[in-house]
Amino acid sequence: MKAKDRETRETKSTVEGILAASDWDAAGNIIEIKMLATDEEEYRVENRDAFMNLLQKYIRASGAIHPDRNGIKTIHIRKCTVLETGFEDDTAILNMA
Repeated sequence: MKAKDRETRETKSTVEGILAASDWDAAGNIIEIKMLATDEEEYRVENRDAFMNLLQKYIRASGAIHPDRNGIKTIHIRKCTVLETGFEDDTAILNMA
């Protein structure tokens, strides 16, 4: 796929939801995480290693959303805020620039 084609399919968005494990290796290690979003969508997290410590947390994530080659919606998180019971916890803001 050409870079220009990818740019037209990619959107910058902010979504809220819970991070959850979605795939494991034979040893039981988490190898894939997804965001179960309030917009009733699921997003595979591309840069998952940076967010493993936030599994089962409710977050607001901003970043590039695009379908992968299998049509699965994927997010590359650039900014993440952990939300506690609907309120922002300003001490937990991560910028992934």
